[in-house]
Amino acid sequence: MATFGEVLNMFRGREQPEDIVPLLDSAELRNGISAWKSVRMNFKCGLETECDAEEDVDRWNWMWNMVEFDFDQFGIVAGVKPQDVGALLKRLKGLRLVYPDGSINNYAKQYLHAMIMKSLNQGRRRAPAVSAKQAGE
Repeated sequence: MATFGEVLNMFRGREQPEDIVPLLDSAELRNGISAWKSVRMNFKCGLETECDAEEDVDRWNWMWNMVEFDFDQFGIVAGVKPQDVGALLKRLKGLRLVYPDGSINNYAKQYLHAMIMKSLNQGRRRAPAVSAKQAGE
C-alpha cells in the first residue's frame, strides 16, 4: 500500500515527452493546463491515507477521488463554456497532463514555458529599433 504522495510520485516518475503530443494542436488543452495551476485543491482525507489499489488506473482514480476543487471556477479560468468543462477536465486527467494535487505534468510545463519564451523573443524582434536621436525627439 502507498500514500497519496507515493502514488503521485509514481505517476510523476513515469512521465514521457510523448505525453504532451495532444498539446501541440490544442489551445484548449494548453489553456486548461494554465488554468489548472490556479485551482485550489481540498483533500478529503489525510495525505497519509493509503491506497490499496493494485492497478494503475485504479490508483489514478483513487487519487482523484481524494480531492475536491471548484469545478466551475476552473472552467471560468480555462475560458471554456460551462457545458465543455467536464470534457476538458476528462481529457486533461485522462492524458495525465494534470495531477490531483494542483500540479501539472513536467513536460507540459516545459513545453508551455518554451512556447512563451519563443513568443516573447519573436515580439522583441518585431519591435522597431529606436535610435538615440529618435528617442530624444
